[in-house]
Amino acid sequence: MIKAEQGPWKYLILWLRYYYAIHFLKSGINFAVFGVVPDFSKAGAVGPYMREMHEVGFYPLVKYLEIVLGSMLLFNILVPVALAFMAGIAFQIIYLNLFVSPHPRQLFTGTQELLLCGLLILAYGKNFAGLFQLRAKPGFPWQAQPPAATAAPVVARNSAYAVRSRDIALLVGVAVVWTVVVIGFSTTMGSRPLRIYDWGPPVVALVLALIAMFMDRMGSSARLMDPTAA
Repeated sequence: MIKAEQGPWKYLILWLRYYYAIHFLKSGINFAVFGVVPDFSKAGAVGPYMREMHEVGFYPLVKYLEIVLGSMLLFNILVPVALAFMAGIAFQIIYLNLFVSPHPRQLFTGTQELLLCGLLILAYGKNFAGLFQLRAKPGFPWQAQPPAATAAPVVARNSAYAVRSRDIALLVGVAVVWTVVVIGFSTTMGSRPLRIYDWGPPVVALVLALIAMFMDRMGSSARLMDPTAA
């Protein structure tokens, strides 16, 4: 059975989490710190909608929220909660870019949001499983939960997953392919200048994920050399 916290899946999910976190952070920081506001007149059919969002203050609110949510995702703080809020923002982006203004670059933007947010929700799906109750009963958060009949966990010593070279190759391959796709669509196949704003998030996320992989690999090697290590 495929397990999200083991094998290459753990690091692919880690890369996705870093990627989506940086994706949100750079969008929010670009507005909050550098004061960059898009030219809504060039946004096609969604331009009037975006302009009104900005006028009523909802656009700035979303940008500041992106910084908070991106930070939560980056530092692994309440990730399911962050994803729940991110899904609302992503839904709007997906709808506007895929159905209201479906130009090539916007189609990619909408597809990217769908994939990143959707795959992360799938990866953390166990945390949302309790929401799917056909006949849910009311209960305040502080109410005691009924004890679940579960077997005592079996703790295996020195059974941590050892990072393999093929895991590193798989992660690098996926990240490189996706970065090339991002570059292609963000430059509209070479008709626009290449910007670090576009290709930076997947590359930085790859570097962070590789650092985590090498740290895990070193930890696994140390446990193998010292059988008494927990």
